[in-house]
Amino acid sequence: MEFVSVINIICTVAAFATTLVISMALLSNYRKNHIKSTIYISLFFLFLATHNIVFLAASLSPARNLATILFKMTFLGPLGVLFSLIFAESLRKPSPTTARSFIGTLLFLIAFVDGLFFDVQIIREKDVWYAVRLRSTIGYIALLGLFVFSSVFVIHTYYLMYKKSVTKKPQARLLLLGSVFGFLGTIIAMLIELFIFPELVLEFLMITIASSIVGMTYLHNPYVAYLLVQDIYKVMIIQKSGLLCYSRDLSKEVVMEDSAIAGLLYAMISFGSEVLGVKDRQSEINILAFGDKKIIVKFHFDIIGVVITNEVSEAIIDAIERFTVEFWERYGLYMKDLGFVSVPSEADNLLQREFNLLLP
Repeated sequence: MEFVSVINIICTVAAFATTLVISMALLSNYRKNHIKSTIYISLFFLFLATHNIVFLAASLSPARNLATILFKMTFLGPLGVLFSLIFAESLRKPSPTTARSFIGTLLFLIAFVDGLFFDVQIIREKDVWYAVRLRSTIGYIALLGLFVFSSVFVIHTYYLMYKKSVTKKPQARLLLLGSVFGFLGTIIAMLIELFIFPELVLEFLMITIASSIVGMTYLHNPYVAYLLVQDIYKVMIIQKSGLLCYSRDLSKEVVMEDSAIAGLLYAMISFGSEVLGVKDRQSEINILAFGDKKIIVKFHFDIIGVVITNEVSEAIIDAIERFTVEFWERYGLYMKDLGFVSVPSEADNLLQREFNLLLP
């Protein structure tokens, strides 16, 4: 076996092992946080890992027919590219099913169908099979289109995240740099293969290095998935009597009057309890919608935790539940039915602890 073939095998095995480990880590993370975007990026790594091991098996296959079948399964790589597009779209919208993901799916299907029916051309040298041509010109154009389209969209998404982020600036920067490196590194590797060392297969390694940067950065704080789709405007604690206990604005762009919001919520809660016969329970979560604003209400003993946001997520619900319960445990003793309740500035630390991962 030639030295170049050994390098290809080592690079492919390294790419397979790395992408598989990151995929499993992401799946484990999803079971803990239940962030849907984590599933999309996990599938991206899983398809890359499967593609790498299939490509390696095809190269080392003892028979031409088996090698041909395995080489036809290299559509798993483009499928991974498609899921990188879907992941980026899920960062921008609650649902990744959009016109952009449709375009990516169409390009993938063209490349997939073309590769399925195209007569694969392979050669065997030094006990290793090399793919001379796996698709027709149309298939390769569609594949290139999918790669460029997905890469540009992913880079743009991470750029928007970088612009919006404040506390997550280093994480957003790494995501952006990783995506740019993956795009440029893959193109450079392919040019080297085309014009200098046609026997080398370096793009798998380049994609693995870049995607690993993205995957490990995402694992550091998967709540970055909410950065673009979610804005938290205000967090409040009010008594069931309507008296304001605590309020903090988390957005400089949208200013809301505390007393007006407290009065509105008190009126609505009274209306629901007395007119509609709805009883508040200590563990109850209510969600109210006014246009593009959502109000999440958490009842706990004599206080009500309130979050005003543009999108409802399990992460925000969990955060306001924890914040409200802890607020009552710390300050509930001082809340008299007829007494004055001061706004505890120490609660800012509690707010920061519970909402930190969700803030820009």
